[in-house]
Amino acid sequence: MKKTAIVLLSAALGCALWAGCSKSKPAPVGADGAGAGASTSTASAAAAPASGNTADMRVKWPVGTKYSMRMELVQSVETKVPNMPEPVVQKVNISQNFDIGAIKELPNGGRELEMQFKSQTLEVDQNGTEALKFDSSEPATQEPADSIKPLLRKMIGPKIYYTTTATGSVDKVEGVDAMMNQMGFNRKSQEQAMFKQLFSEETLKRYGEFGDMMPNREVKVGESWSVNRTIPTGVGDITTDMKYTFKKWDPQSGRRCALIATTGDLASAPGGTTATPIKIEKGKMGGDIWFDPELGMVVNENITEDMTLKVTAGTQNLTPQINQRIHISLLDVSH
Repeated sequence: MKKTAIVLLSAALGCALWAGCSKSKPAPVGADGAGAGASTSTASAAAAPASGNTADMRVKWPVGTKYSMRMELVQSVETKVPNMPEPVVQKVNISQNFDIGAIKELPNGGRELEMQFKSQTLEVDQNGTEALKFDSSEPATQEPADSIKPLLRKMIGPKIYYTTTATGSVDKVEGVDAMMNQMGFNRKSQEQAMFKQLFSEETLKRYGEFGDMMPNREVKVGESWSVNRTIPTGVGDITTDMKYTFKKWDPQSGRRCALIATTGDLASAPGGTTATPIKIEKGKMGGDIWFDPELGMVVNENITEDMTLKVTAGTQNLTPQINQRIHISLLDVSH
């Protein structure tokens, strides 16, 4: 467990941030990036007619439509350790295929969503040596009962349910405890405790929160909006201060998509507490999102995150440098 502890904790942070979402209210920003005045308020923008220069930026979640998605996370962590001539370089690759869709419309205009993992892989490498490798498509062979591999395998199949508001924010998650019980999660196992940090309830919540980055109104080409969030993670609360800009129309796989550029800062929330003494000293996040307004769903997303952490490990203070790339793609739509 010691061999992969820091890198898995870092991966837990990456998983928690991959959708970049939490409950928040987007603040409208003018096309030049300045704070919006009365003429560019959310209410007036929502009333603007749709045209070739505007897009309806809201996730729709039509009942009965299922989205097959793929998430890929590639992370590199470089840590200088006292009395060691070379830094420790750890790499993590995670891929997941999952289905998500609305199964019920709620009286408040929200939706009940159903999500199910279909496959996943996890690879951890330390200084060129394989520390962990898992592929759910391969048969189980010699997997220790107290390792995270059986848990990763048993994630495939169980369903998780989300209740959203009318604007797409997730306000309730159900099925996580049932999934953990079905998987035989052992809280006394240190290895399995690492799994819980990788896939905590707050992390799994992110999979249903595509709508939170959207302003839920008509947006003109060149217009921006900002979203400030506090995201609970397995390594403490994280604050994000993000700006989104509708750059242009950019076709993707035959779909007329709005290209949204995003950039912002990541930081540890002040006053937060966590059993793991990890703090973000400096963090940047940015990339591109392709959104299909007609479909009402993200089609592609490429995000890069760079962070410097401060980690207290016993009597040592370490400063891992993290770079990670997150790619999300829509594989299929079915009804």
